[in-house]
Amino acid sequence: MIKTCEYSEQFLYLTDMDREDVEAFIIAVCKTKGVRCDIASELYDVYDRKFERLRFRPLYLQMFVEAWIDNDYAFPQYNSYEQLLEHILEREQDRWIVSVGGDTDVCNAFIRLMVRANISGRISIEKLPDIYKTDWEIIQAYIKNNSFVGKQKREMQDTLINSF
Repeated sequence: MIKTCEYSEQFLYLTDMDREDVEAFIIAVCKTKGVRCDIASELYDVYDRKFERLRFRPLYLQMFVEAWIDNDYAFPQYNSYEQLLEHILEREQDRWIVSVGGDTDVCNAFIRLMVRANISGRISIEKLPDIYKTDWEIIQAYIKNNSFVGKQKREMQDTLINSF
């Protein structure tokens, strides 16, 4: 489906998919979500009219289809791609908050570390810059207070970190 992509240094550059591939991708996203989709062509047209600046790239297309599903299979009424991205971010933040039992301090600490890791390409806890040490301490305290010692603690830490 994505035949014309190439790696350049750390990035994968994707070209636009053609209509046939886009419709197949829409159907694949729906199947992954356990939803039947017989209007892939119509979704293509709506996406093309509303979000032409995003182009037909898998990430944005997937966000659009998931927003359509979240919107009870009605076309999202976003007037710009920024509104679509805002919806996706809010949905992810809700999911993250739930994964830490509603603790916004822990969630915010994770987000700051995630942003740092994404900007730099990776993050090493052993060589964490001073500005992020408090965030890591908040996360460690949460893990300590919400798990048992030993293997269960390590598994909880891995699960929690992977959920973000």
